[in-house]
Amino acid sequence: MLVSRIGFTTHYFSENVNFSYDGRTTALKGVSFKVPKNSSVALVGESGSGKSTILRLLYRFYDLEEGQGRILIDGKDIRYVPLLFGRRIHF
Repeated sequence: MLVSRIGFTTHYFSENVNFSYDGRTTALKGVSFKVPKNSSVALVGESGSGKSTILRLLYRFYDLEEGQGRILIDGKDIRYVPLLFGRRIHF
């Protein structure tokens, strides 16, 4: 089992995120989470359970489309936060 420990300096919130890399195979289904500011989180799960996908979405290597849920940083949709800000976040 892999564990990723992440330190957050901003508040994150995920709401019913559904994501697929290829439009056929589901990588995330109905994922919701809250991460309070200045806290740490461990993503724990089997290989293929979506840990890396969550990080890729937080770093905005992929953006969610309408209807795929949303990820918020300090109350703002991550899609509208400048890319450079999002990629300077220390995980």
